[in-house]
Amino acid sequence: AAGLSSAAARRLVSTYGSQFENVMALPDTDASGVASPSGGPQFAAEVRYAFRVEHAVTIEDFMIRRAALFYTADAGHAYLDAVVRESIRDGHLCEAEAAEQASQYVARSTY
Repeated sequence: AAGLSSAAARRLVSTYGSQFENVMALPDTDASGVASPSGGPQFAAEVRYAFRVEHAVTIEDFMIRRAALFYTADAGHAYLDAVVRESIRDGHLCEAEAAEQASQYVARSTY
């Protein structure tokens, strides 16, 4: 995939298989500049793809099952604000729902 590091491309292929091009085809509207866990610029597209195509229902669903960020050293907390912003921006959650879900995720993932 053009513009991606080899680590980012490997992660996309490993995570999405033959669908990785569909993830990359989603326009990147994330103004935050948050990179994906592999360092690529496609994180906003991954969030949108999870909610639009993979039918992620909640932020926790995305963090644990779709992106596996729960299993990182900080349980994905470094990415939580970007996930919240993108889920609101793309119309999957309203601000109140996103804030509540983020709060619940932090409570459940903090040891």
